[in-house]
Amino acid sequence: MSSNNNDNNLQELMSIFQVESEDIIERIYEHLLSYESKPRDKELAATLYRELHSLKGAIRMVGFNNIQTIIHKIEDIFDKINHSNTILDTEKFIVITRSIELVEKYLQESVANQREIIGEEFKPTISTLEYICDIEMEDGAEINDPIKNLLSLAETDNNETSFEII
Repeated sequence: MSSNNNDNNLQELMSIFQVESEDIIERIYEHLLSYESKPRDKELAATLYRELHSLKGAIRMVGFNNIQTIIHKIEDIFDKINHSNTILDTEKFIVITRSIELVEKYLQESVANQREIIGEEFKPTISTLEYICDIEMEDGAEINDPIKNLLSLAETDNNETSFEII
């Protein structure tokens, strides 16, 4: 196979991926909008989980592993929602919506460059989503600003916990 054929195949794959991922993201936004007004709707939460799972698989197929990690963390949150009485408050909902917006931005840049592109928001986004899923949803602690809350945890528990501030 020539290099030209490989380039054409990659462009075709990226073109197909772009259409598919944009469709899935559009559906995720629609479902999030509905979920915001019906946060106790388990069927809607399950639908969001399935859409996130589909997007994660599509992203994995093109090898954008860091971007896939963001979706995986959001998927974990909806998995917990589906298997508990937990609901998303406004602050958590905003974090998830902004995380989807970030994924959309990263995907657009990555498809245009035909390689994964992430920015400085990546690590804080992952940390915040992990915090929401692992600590917030299990302990039921209140959250006002997830990133500030993470930083305040690092400051108040400095002797026992090590945090890398990015």
